[in-house]
Amino acid sequence: MRNQAEPLLIHHTPALITDDLRVQLEATVHGTGIALLPEPSVSASIHEGLLERILPSWVGPPTGLSLT
Repeated sequence: MRNQAEPLLIHHTPALITDDLRVQLEATVHGTGIALLPEPSVSASIHEGLLERILPSWVGPPTGLSLT
């Protein structure tokens, strides 16, 4: 994660490991912990008050798009 030019390395022990964004979102909504998810995946849950941003000025690493 980074805030402009300032990097931040976070060491943690995950409670859940999955590459399924829907599973990550549901687990986070139900209190499993925090998640770094794309804005389109979480905007409705944020709007409904189910989730809140905790580090709004920080961004994750850029990701690529893979079409199969």
